[in-house]
Amino acid sequence: MNNLMNLIGAAFSAARPEAEQESGSILDVLDTTSTPALVAEHLVRTDSVPATRSETVDAFVAVTGHAPDLEDFADTTALLGSFGWFRS
Repeated sequence: MNNLMNLIGAAFSAARPEAEQESGSILDVLDTTSTPALVAEHLVRTDSVPATRSETVDAFVAVTGHAPDLEDFADTTALLGSFGWFRS
């Protein structure tokens, strides 16, 4: 599980180098992390991958406090699918 979290962290860190360079604050980095990435991290932490549609929606709600709209769901499932973590 730790190797998987390290892989996720490495993949997502490539998308946020500017925030780390500006201040180095973990809060800045968290602000730049995409919602699909946060949902994926939540699913990994709760040992829910590969995730079903229902599990993905539940994780999205847990992370954001609201249900995903169609675009949010598509973005999230695309990211999950790229890792083989989504089953329709």
